Formats: sequence, structure tokens, C-alpha cells
Amino acid sequence: VKFVVVRDLRDTLVSLYFSLKVSHKVISDNVAEGRQALNEMNEEDGLLFLIEERGQASANIQHSWLRACRMGEARLFRYEDLIANEQEEFAKIIEYCQIEVSPAKLAGIVNENSFSKKSGRQPGEENVSSHYRKGVSGDWRNHFTDRIKAEFKKRFGQLLVDTGYETG
Repeated sequence: VKFVVVRDLRDTLVSLYFSLKVSHKVISDNVAEGRQALNEMNEEDGLLFLIEERGQASANIQHSWLRACRMGEARLFRYEDLIANEQEEFAKIIEYCQIEVSPAKLAGIVNENSFSKKSGRQPGEENVSSHYRKGVSGDWRNHFTDRIKAEFKKRFGQLLVDTGYETG
């Protein structure tokens, strides 16, 4: 039994931007070089840089997940649904995986691993220095300029349609 959790690729890009620029530990030359490059650019140029340099890798992952789901090899869950209805959506995953967990135990596990518990903040309260930066979906709208939107749509528009984040 396999499942995947897909996230709006635009939010993934914004998350990558802040993680690479600020919060991710420098564990490789790749991270160090990315951090240096992003810190030499404004946000718009930094996001465009990531679209160019790293966007395709994230898109390829989502394409592979969609293929697996279409072939019946996995089930797709959406990150946005998980954070909007944590208990209900994780219960669906547990049921799908045929794992026996009491509702009370599952509620405890989900509560202990919630954004609020992990970050010490409520969703939407931003800390760019934290791996748990903001805890909301749709934040890309606060960071995408018209130029970024156009470039992103040109490169990944069909993937947004395929993953259900945009209509054809």
C-alpha cells in the first residue's frame, strides 16, 4: 500500500526559497551555493532563479507520483487537505493503509505533530528562520509577482492542472 502527499508546486517553491535562503542547515555545497546565490538577489529574482535551477526537479517528483496514482500503484492525498482537516485526512490515510489505530490514539499522534505543537506558533504566524515557517497553504500568492506567475505557468502550468490546483 502506497500513498503520496502532493502540495501546490507554487507553495513548494516558496517553501524552498525560504528554506534554502534562511532556515535549512548548510549540509552540502548545493545548499551553501544556493544560499549564497539567493542572498545576492531580491525575492523576485530569487524565485525566478529557483524556477530555472530547481523547479524541474520538484516537478519531476510530482509527475512520478501522478503516474503511480494513475496506474493504481498509490493513492494521492493533498497537503492542503491535511492541514485544513488534520484529524479527518489522517484518518483516511490510516484507513487506506489498513493500520489499526484507535481514534483517540490517532488524535493524540496528529495533535503532537501539528504545526502549532512543532513550531510553538499558530498557522499563519511566520518565522522565516524556522523550518516550520508559516504553516499555511496558498502563501505563494504573497510572493509571486506577475513576472513569476507568467514564468511558472509557462513551465509548470500543465502540472498545476494535472494535480488539481488550476483548471485547464
